[in-house]
Parts: sequence; C-alpha cells; structure tokens
Amino acid sequence: MSQNYQDIFNILKFYYQEKSFLKNILDIYIKKNSIEDTKTTTDYIYGIVRNDIYLTHLINHFVKKLKNKDLIYMKILFYGILFRTNTQNEIFINDFIRFIKKKFGIKKSGFFNGVARNLLRNQNFIDSLKENKQIYYSIPKELYQYVENNIDNKKLKQKIYDKMIEVPHFYFRVNKLSNGDNLLKKIEKAHIWGNIYRFNDELKLSSLEKELKNNKIIIQDISSQMIAHILAPKENEKIADFCSAPGGKSILLSELSNNKSEILSIELEKNRFTKLKENVKNYKNITPLLSDATKPILVNQKQAIFDKILVDAPCSALGTISKSPDKKYRFSKIDLSEYTKIQVNILNNALNHLKPYGILLYSLCTFTKEECVDSVEIFLKQNKNRVKLVDFETPDSKFKGNKLYTATYYNGDLFFITKFQRIN
Repeated sequence: MSQNYQDIFNILKFYYQEKSFLKNILDIYIKKNSIEDTKTTTDYIYGIVRNDIYLTHLINHFVKKLKNKDLIYMKILFYGILFRTNTQNEIFINDFIRFIKKKFGIKKSGFFNGVARNLLRNQNFIDSLKENKQIYYSIPKELYQYVENNIDNKKLKQKIYDKMIEVPHFYFRVNKLSNGDNLLKKIEKAHIWGNIYRFNDELKLSSLEKELKNNKIIIQDISSQMIAHILAPKENEKIADFCSAPGGKSILLSELSNNKSEILSIELEKNRFTKLKENVKNYKNITPLLSDATKPILVNQKQAIFDKILVDAPCSALGTISKSPDKKYRFSKIDLSEYTKIQVNILNNALNHLKPYGILLYSLCTFTKEECVDSVEIFLKQNKNRVKLVDFETPDSKFKGNKLYTATYYNGDLFFITKFQRIN
C-alpha cells in the first residue's frame, strides 16, 4: 500500500498546484505511471477531493500551521480513518505510520500517529460537525450560499447537499443489437427498471469488462436514460437531438423506436462530433451533423422540420458533482447568465424546427435557478403564442408534472427536465 500513498500524494499535490480538472490529471498520471492498485488510488483521490473542506476543517482543529506537504499526507490519513469503512482503523493507521516513518523518520511518524489517536478519541467533535452543513458536506461558501438563497424546495436542497459528498452510482443498459439470455441472467440482480441496470456490490464493473468492450452493455446514467424514455420516440418520427455528443441519448432514442425513427444528431464541437460519429456508425437511421444548435439547421439546403426535438443544452453541469467533485470548487455565479442566454437561443432555434403540436424536451444536468427556472420562463415569455409547457409522466410512474429534478426520484445524476409543445 506504500506506493499507493505516494501516488495519492503526488496526484493531489499536482491537483492543488495546477488547479486543473481532476479527471484529466488522473488520466495523465495513470498513463505515465505504473499503478498497482488503480482503483484504491482513484477512490482515495476522489474521496479526498469530495470531502476536502470537511477534512481540512478537522485537521485544523487538531493541528495548527501544517506545511502544504504535511497537510496532504494528513488528509490521506484522516480520509482513511473516517471513510475507508472496509479497512480496520488499527490496521490502516499502523500501515500508514510505517510509510511515514520509512519516508520521513521516527519523529514525524510519531507526530502523525499522535494526531491519528487524538482523532479517534474525539468522536463527539466529529459528530458535532453534522450541524454545520457547509463544512459537513464540503461545500464552498459561495456555492452553499447560492443553494440556500435560490433553492426553495427542501427535498431538492437536501439532495443537492447529498450529491456534494456522495459516492456515485453507475448505471448501464443492454445493447438491444447484441442481447443474450446468458447476459440477462448474469445481471438480473442489478436490474432497476425496464432496460436499466446498476452496478453494485454483487455486480461490479470489473465483472462486465468483456461485455463493455464488446459493446453488449452501454454505460449511461439513469437520469440520462429517463430523458429518452420521456421523449418517447415512435417509429417513422423525425427526431432531432441537439448538442448530442457523445451520442448515448441518440442511440437510446433509436432503440426505443425499434431503430425505425429518423434521427438527426447535431453537435458543434469538432472533437465531440468525431466521437459522436464513431458511436452512432452502426445505426443507419441516425445521421450526425456538425452544426451550431443556435443557428438554422439545413438538410438538403432546406430548413429541417421535426416531430420531436431533444435539447440537452450546455450548462454548468453541477448535477454531476458526485462524479466530478472538483466542479463544486469552480462554481461562479458569473457563468450562469451566460449559460441562460445560450440555452434560450438553442430553445428558440429548436422551436423554429418543430412542426405544429410537436414536442420539445429540454434537459440540463444542473439545478441552478438561472438555467432551469429562468431559461424556461424567458423562453415561454418570448414565445407565448407559439409554445406551451405540458405535463409529462416518467415511464415508471414515479413522477407526474411539468418540471422534474431527477435526483428527487432517482439515485443518479441530478438532471432538470421539462417538456414543451408547439402551438399551431
């Protein structure tokens, strides 16, 4: 485990220094270095970043004025004691102290050991931090104040806080093009609803690596899958998927229509478009198009008209914080109004491509008022004689209404979903 501790330290040190995206840092480090236990290393990294404010607050209570290097090692120690529930504390502490002793000598190992024992003796103080939500859920002050002041729904607010420190669940579905009874039997205990499955303690990703490589299963969050089910594509319908890369929703829309709908998948960013083309190449009814979703969509030099349009718009992506915990430390209200402008522009453009009585589904992987509530209100106000908000129901009947925050019903990413119909 000693090499893991050093790898964890090196990655965290680089992350704090460079303030770059955590996933990119991990990808680069793992490619350049031979890590014996990649899973343990990444679990520690994501866990420490996820709980960084909480860990820092605890350490500062027990130790004053630590050097940056020692603070990182102390975070590894505290995280291992408080969060690695599959490891007995005594075994973990002794192992970590041996690592510190070998690296820095007996004096520093004694210091770390003393702090660890002091932490174990102060359970009451640890428990008291639950009363301070900003510290306990490791939420930067600006983001915490934003949620407190802008999210009125108490259930949604608590779900947002939970997402700040939640170890994410990962979902998948079976590729209908490569279905098999043996696979279905293997994954039956992971079944959630319909064709939605979740990895768990009994079914880990490592046990399905062959099926994933052979494209027999497709990893896709439950909220993302629900979007396609709510749009409910039918055979022979013309459907547009705006901002569609990497293509997971387009593929699911195709499968739900028995691959008999006509789908145009639109993406602006070239690298993402390349990925989109690769992912949809086996679906003859899906046409990828490199185009700007805020501008008219032309097919054979004519404006394209669709029965249904999905707008999964660019957003702050705060609903994916459990998978990308470093996002919460990048929060800035300055960005939100810019996202709102882009989202409304895309919605207005989509409406121009929708036939009378056609359906427009709007989704975002975030929860902010500016992007979810304000963008919808602006769009409706600008088009009050052209479009209306309509009720919808999730296919498992858990929700019925016109504004869905998925995390209040499903244990996946937090998406906002709403549905419009064009008026003739």
